[in-house]
Amino acid sequence: MPKVINVTEEELISITKKLIDNKEYTNINCRYISNLANIGLGTFYKFFDSKYSLIARVILNDWIIFRKEIIINNNLLDSIKSIYNALYLFTKKYFDFFQYESNSSLNMVHDKHSLLFEQIKEDIINCYNFNNRNYDLDIINFLSNMIIYYASNLYEFDVLNKILNKLI
Repeated sequence: MPKVINVTEEELISITKKLIDNKEYTNINCRYISNLANIGLGTFYKFFDSKYSLIARVILNDWIIFRKEIIINNNLLDSIKSIYNALYLFTKKYFDFFQYESNSSLNMVHDKHSLLFEQIKEDIINCYNFNNRNYDLDIINFLSNMIIYYASNLYEFDVLNKILNKLI
């Protein structure tokens, strides 16, 4: 008779999120998480193929939450600031984690940037459309890259705001 698994994918995500939130980066491995969930390592692999796929889910779930906080309104600059603030706060939350992981074997920066770029670009286009403003795709691409660069380096919005006031 097969053993009943009493853990869910969401519980593994929750355990890993707590480890990241508590800055227990060295404990983020499949075996340790399996032990905390009181499951075998094989059961872990029924849900995730690696610790990196689990970490990616944790981070993606949080990014979805941060992105829902974006407020698009009748002021284009305020709307862009809202996008910036969501990314800034998200980056700030995971900054230490990415610093730690970049010193080990997690090397997915380019993939993360391109996915993030497309989402930020989409949000900026939504801001322009909401404000019935025409846009140039080159400007949108530039804005997306600048927002990602400034927010991921934890610059305050005021630094970028000076440029945005001249640009838009």
